[in-house]
Amino acid sequence: MAKSKIQVSEEWFQRVWLEEDAGAIFEMFQPSSSAVGLGSHPHVGPDEFSQFHASLLRLIEKVAVISDLTVEQGDWLSQLVTITGVCRKTGRMVCIHGQIMLKIIDGRIVEARNHLDFISLFEQLGILPKQFFENCLSGKVTT
Repeated sequence: MAKSKIQVSEEWFQRVWLEEDAGAIFEMFQPSSSAVGLGSHPHVGPDEFSQFHASLLRLIEKVAVISDLTVEQGDWLSQLVTITGVCRKTGRMVCIHGQIMLKIIDGRIVEARNHLDFISLFEQLGILPKQFFENCLSGKVTT
């Protein structure tokens, strides 16, 4: 029996993030697939996603993705998520929120649209100063 879209999503989060299985990226993401919302490149394929995955996992471990709300429409699965992990450098917990939309066909991800709070993540990791977003809004951040 074919996996449901939710099962595909849960397997992706489990294998790719919690188990840190980079091979799952190439199994579950079609070669022609693309993801957006993961940096300055507008469309990221499996190879680039694998690089993003490795870079993020150098910063955090024990990544868990919890689906707070899930909506399906046609080939699409949209999820509001809470993502937690542990900073590898400090051992402190980090937590961000976001939205992930996956287009899933025949049990594989063919398109992903990510809207995640990376500013908050980088603040929590100490890469950006605390209240960076608020300071940007007030014009207090200078180069």
